[in-house]
Amino acid sequence: MTLLTRSQTKAMDRKAGESLLSYEERLAAFIQEANDRAAPAAKERQQLEQEEEAKRQKEEQDRLRQEEADLQAAAEHRSRQRERLFTRETVIGDEAARWVEVASTDEAPETEKGLSALAQVSHDLVATCALQQEEILHLQQTVNDRHLCLYHRSGGACQAWLDNILTSHGVAVSELHTKLTWQELTDAWHKRFQVEPPDLQAMDKLNKLHQNTLLSQEWITEFQRLTSTPNLPLAFRAIKHLFIMRSCPALQNALTQIAETLDTSDKLFSTASRIILTNIEARNAGRSSATTSDTQLKPKVACIISSEAATPNEGEVLAAARDGGRPRNNHGRDKTKTQSTSTPSTGSAADQPWVQYGLSANSYRTRLKYRYCLWCNSTIHDAAHCPTKGKPRQGK
Repeated sequence: MTLLTRSQTKAMDRKAGESLLSYEERLAAFIQEANDRAAPAAKERQQLEQEEEAKRQKEEQDRLRQEEADLQAAAEHRSRQRERLFTRETVIGDEAARWVEVASTDEAPETEKGLSALAQVSHDLVATCALQQEEILHLQQTVNDRHLCLYHRSGGACQAWLDNILTSHGVAVSELHTKLTWQELTDAWHKRFQVEPPDLQAMDKLNKLHQNTLLSQEWITEFQRLTSTPNLPLAFRAIKHLFIMRSCPALQNALTQIAETLDTSDKLFSTASRIILTNIEARNAGRSSATTSDTQLKPKVACIISSEAATPNEGEVLAAARDGGRPRNNHGRDKTKTQSTSTPSTGSAADQPWVQYGLSANSYRTRLKYRYCLWCNSTIHDAAHCPTKGKPRQGK
């Protein structure tokens, strides 16, 4: 908009002695004259804008037609490829059938038999290529449907956010994949709902994970899962240090003594599992022994001295450590049995170990479960070190 100077608007002032009616008529004539002078410029400017808009629309239509033509050409190319594959498959199949028929006779030479085998291989190869192309086309359709599935499975704020995206791009949900790739939509989703990257989530959980927060074996499994997160900003040396420092004092002491030999993640976690298993087995052996003398020392907790510990495999070690070193009853689904470290002797004492303590079967199992002394029901010591225990009672 052009600003008028005082010299240009001076003619619009009311003159001395001029009546109001004549002033209004003169002012209206002045405005009409100004409008008449501005009309051609406005008309020319409007015409230029219309031409630019028409040019832009034409370019957009040309671009859309080109994209549609490219898609159509790609579809026709894939269709021609499929037709060629199917045609070749039919020809090769007919030729292979003829060669197989010729080679099936007893008088057929070795050359014919070789050609028959080669034809069969070629037939299988073409069929495999055709099947793979069908799977690729189906996979592309599945990838394009991910946006639609995400929309229908969302709700509340998530679906409202997706509605805003559809409105801003002016497309239906079935065509959203033409405007946003799956990775772009994922990045926008994480930014909108403030989703932390997996590596930062793993770091945050590692900073809060201690051994006493979970069972020993579950803790090792969870720690191993978190440290295997891609792009985790931690080297193995830092992971090993963090794992040892977050362990209980006994496990920390054992791992510190052999820390230099633990140069891989597998060695670190498998060694920790074996140490836990060995400690539990030693403790249970001391608690469940019914024939230990008063002067016999309490079994010490064992540590892994070398990497040649006798373990069948890592899966059995983890299962045994989770079960407390005792054989499982296999009441649950998909549970692996572990072998007991001691074999009971034959006889009634082995079948009914609670008899020599004068206990019922339920009381015996309860004291074993909560690690009470089988003689005096004390929590300070176990049965092998009970100071007041008498001679074992004979079974009835």
